Amino acid sequence: MKIKNASVMLALAALCLILAAAPAAAYEVTDWINSGDGYQLNNIVIDVVVGVSDDEVNNSSAQVSIWEWKNDKWTQVGSSSTRLKLNDTMNFSATGGNYTIKAEDFRASGRGSVKLNMWTNEDVTTNRYVTGGHSKVEGTGKPVLKITKTASPTAISVDGTITVTVFVENTGKYEALNVTVSDPSQEMFVLTGSTINKTSVKSIDVGENETVLQYTLKATAPGSYTLKNVTVSAENSAGTRYEFNQTSGATVTVEELPALEFNNSVSGNTVDYQTRSKIDGTLRIRNTGTSPAQFVSVEFNVPQNVIVDGKEISTSGGTVTLYVDQIPPNNEKVYNYTITANASGYYEVTPTYNYTYNNAKKSGSLGTFSFNAVANESLEKAFNIPGFPYILAIPLILILAIGFFFWRRHREYKF
Repeated sequence: MKIKNASVMLALAALCLILAAAPAAAYEVTDWINSGDGYQLNNIVIDVVVGVSDDEVNNSSAQVSIWEWKNDKWTQVGSSSTRLKLNDTMNFSATGGNYTIKAEDFRASGRGSVKLNMWTNEDVTTNRYVTGGHSKVEGTGKPVLKITKTASPTAISVDGTITVTVFVENTGKYEALNVTVSDPSQEMFVLTGSTINKTSVKSIDVGENETVLQYTLKATAPGSYTLKNVTVSAENSAGTRYEFNQTSGATVTVEELPALEFNNSVSGNTVDYQTRSKIDGTLRIRNTGTSPAQFVSVEFNVPQNVIVDGKEISTSGGTVTLYVDQIPPNNEKVYNYTITANASGYYEVTPTYNYTYNNAKKSGSLGTFSFNAVANESLEKAFNIPGFPYILAIPLILILAIGFFFWRRHREYKF
């Protein structure tokens, strides 16, 4: 009884080994193949040359050679062909799969033919009868995909947005099928919209450049960021899948928000340099950030003969400056000033600012405003009348004389 059980166990073990050695039949086909022709399964072509005996099928045989498409050409698997007689089988491996062929029948009509049963554990996407064998067809090679990811613009401030576009171009010699696109999320950016979202594309033909993604991102923190690389997966027509990686990406620079907003306005563009009339200016400074802005200064680039004055404005060594120690968040300061000139001319003034925010120095320009300094036409004409200065001198002398008279009388009465 023990011997019988041992025999059963050995038989089962042998059966398991046979099943393990045989490929799983993911695909199976049976076809008659004429001598000199072949059969293609994916990138494998099975060529046959048949020798048929008319009187006895058992004396018939087929010379079977296996050809694999590699590096854009056919390469024979093994060093020689294999001779199959009735019910003979052969096993081989190619393109990552296991194949089995069995000769099931022969017939002598025409050039002679063999009935082959072929099965493989590979997923078969290409199967066809090949007249003339492997030399009459081409296999399918690896598609070559180039991935490009762009960003526009490449320099923004926090809360600014960029448009990201991803292109996939087939630069190879074979069509890319069942293309899938994987684009990882970007740290310190938030997706705000999408206009093109083709994460799955049925095919990209040779020479075709497909726009697969286009979306907008909003920056949430300052810094320099290289956009993450996109990966693409695609198959050839034989069902072999390949992975492609983007080789270089765009870099986006995100600047801190300018915490202070400046609004500088003036009331006119003309002054009378003789009467020293003035233009009123108003400077509004608002802190839109989340931290105090410190050491705020606005310097007026003042040309010669121009005078800028105001309660908070100081002049030192020809430099006209408005200075504030600190402006808290969500706070606005308003400063009034005047501007005039003491000589005729056309003048331009360009205020610039400097401040510190979150330990970083910020600077910029408030733009340029211009004005003309002219003379009052009536006074100008009067001064140009001959003898007009002398006419003005007479009442001035009389006023001084009267004043001196009253001053003397006052002193006399005092004593």
